[in-house]
This record gives sequence, C-alpha cells and structure tokens, in this order.
Amino acid sequence: MLLQRHLKAESRHTMIARSRATHNPVLSFLAEEKTMKKMPAIYILTNKKNGTLYTGVTSVLITRIYEHKHGAFKKSFSSRYALNMLVYYDTAPTMMSAIQREKAIKAGSRLDKIKLINAMNPEWRDLFDDINQF
Repeated sequence: MLLQRHLKAESRHTMIARSRATHNPVLSFLAEEKTMKKMPAIYILTNKKNGTLYTGVTSVLITRIYEHKHGAFKKSFSSRYALNMLVYYDTAPTMMSAIQREKAIKAGSRLDKIKLINAMNPEWRDLFDDINQF
C-alpha cells in the first residue's frame, strides 16, 4: 500500500514535469530523462555545510536532483530553502526498501544524518557531478 502511494506520487511528479517542460526550457530535459533506467535511491540535500537538511527517495536519482537544482517545484521545501547540494546518496534493491530506509533516516536525529554524510562525503561536496558521469 505504501509503495502504491509512493508510485502514484512519482507518476504525478512525472506528469507535472512533462507538462512544465513544454513551458520551461530548463525542464525540457526532464521528459527525456524520465526514460532512464530506474534505480531506487535515498538522498540528502543541503544548502551549505551543516545547513538545512532534506532527505528524499526517488527511482531516478539524477533526474530528481536535477529537479531540485533547477527549482522544478517552486513551492517545495527544497526550493524554499535552496537545498540543491547533493551531499549523500545510497541505492536500494527495491523501491520498498528505499522507502523504508528513507523513513529510518528521517526518523533519526540530525546528528545521525550528519554522521551519514560525513562517512560518505566529509568535505560536504556536491555529489551531483559524480552521479552525472554515469
């Protein structure tokens, strides 16, 4: 049931992105990217080192981070706080396991999230260029 709700939300995001792509040249890239192979992933965004944190889950990481970076959803939490630096990500074998992992990370403390980030990315570099090369 949880997975079905998430997949419906993901489909809604896809439809919104495609409809906006015809009106916004920055987002036209999204229609093509949505055909990429799906790989469930959990990610954490920030606006600066030790800044506000956002934890999310997606089926196509590169596309979702691109949406965050280019403000595809203007009224979202990530747009409001300019959270566009990918500082942590991890993949999962299934969407259900990715959603469960996201919930576990969100339920943890801020310190737990910072420990995750520091273990993978101690400099808090933006990892988007790293994933963009695949």
